[in-house]
Amino acid sequence: MEFWKIFATAVLTASATNIFGYFKEKKFASSKYAEQVLKELYVPIYKILTKSIIPGNGYEGINRGQLEEIKEIIEKHPELTDPRLDSIIYRYLEDIYFEYNQTGDYPERYRTYDLDRKLFEYILISFNQTRRYLGLPSDLKYAYPILFKFRVWKDKKSNQRIQRKIRKIRKKEANGDRHHVPED
Repeated sequence: MEFWKIFATAVLTASATNIFGYFKEKKFASSKYAEQVLKELYVPIYKILTKSIIPGNGYEGINRGQLEEIKEIIEKHPELTDPRLDSIIYRYLEDIYFEYNQTGDYPERYRTYDLDRKLFEYILISFNQTRRYLGLPSDLKYAYPILFKFRVWKDKKSNQRIQRKIRKIRKKEANGDRHHVPED
């Protein structure tokens, strides 16, 4: 009976060691891959996109030159590129190709793309999620997509409320009711 207890303990210990070793190795490989994606894909694209941020105005899209730089990065690292990022970029490239076929000439070099901010938001969220996964400092409101979507929704509601107040004030001014102060 003593033999079976020792045998069972040895088997359980070896099994647990192998299972935990497997998960540890998998986590290590996954973090190396995430680090490579961050360094070779998200950081260069993030730098290109942040060039498009104008102080006071914010992000106002990217031009064809910046789009081509991003395309080169993606083509250099197709194994690191996720299909969603690939589809966002190629949607803008299809716009360029379509316009080329329509006019016979490429669109002007400084035409703006990504006005809907899909690429910018995708890179911002992915950049911060990857940094958070690696234990690097990250902006939590971008590391969690649900918080980011909530913040965008909240800002939109706030802007709508402000616009309603402005319309009310303009309507009163148009009617000649400028800050009516009762006289004594």
